[in-house]
Amino acid sequence: MKAAKNTCSRLILLRVSLLLIIVLALSGCLTLPDAEERKQSAMQLAADRGWEFSQWKAADFVLAGFAPLNLQASTLRIYIEGDGLAWITSRRPSKDPTPVTPVSLELALMDEQPSVYLARPCQYVMPAAGCSMKYWTSHRYAEEVVAATSEAISQIKKHHAVQKLELFGYSGGGVIAALVAARRDDVTRLITVAGNMDHEYWTAYHNVSPLSGSLNAADYAGQLQMIHQIHLVGDEDVNVPLEVINAYLNRIDRTGKVSVHEIPDYDHECCWAENWNRLLKIYVN
Repeated sequence: MKAAKNTCSRLILLRVSLLLIIVLALSGCLTLPDAEERKQSAMQLAADRGWEFSQWKAADFVLAGFAPLNLQASTLRIYIEGDGLAWITSRRPSKDPTPVTPVSLELALMDEQPSVYLARPCQYVMPAAGCSMKYWTSHRYAEEVVAATSEAISQIKKHHAVQKLELFGYSGGGVIAALVAARRDDVTRLITVAGNMDHEYWTAYHNVSPLSGSLNAADYAGQLQMIHQIHLVGDEDVNVPLEVINAYLNRIDRTGKVSVHEIPDYDHECCWAENWNRLLKIYVN
């Protein structure tokens, strides 16, 4: 319990520091941490909990991730990262999508159940073959991205000798988790946190360019409706508000297998990791 409290305190301090860095950077007072600094920050966060860095070659990509040592389980939770640092400004794409704040990693580290963290293609591994800027902008949910993620998950499943999977996805990671779940028969639950479950609605909502090269989770709603789903959204999330989740839900023949929970006083980033153990006990476990 003491270790969990210390980890939570470190996460809060890290989040405050990173948010301050972003605000200062956008105001022109400071530069963002570079890709290597972002990677080292995540590696230190994982190492503090005894997790090790791994890479999986899948199709044309190398996917990075973290996992605890000596992991044994029949059912494994896989946490999929969000879109990361996709854009520096509204008109300037990032050259490296490694996240400044790896929210899914923070969530995975707080989970007491057997879990593995899986980054998105091109995060933590740049420069890397196959990594074109489109894969964190217009093609962030492309067929080849989804296929590579599913292949990496199959490797993880085999490596740890597990039978069943629960997929967790934060923000854009929720889209990938849903698209992967739609093509597999070993996923027992899909849990999204601030998940962008209908990116066509989302881009129209924000009046931004469509993600023209990406698959849309809402188009696979029918294939997903028999999977037990839990969707968590913050009532102060202006990035992915409840309306985006509802656009996806409108494509589903609602059953008891699908639930949505709007969490008071939460936005897109705050305060999922800080309170993740409590949220798991209330809504997931």
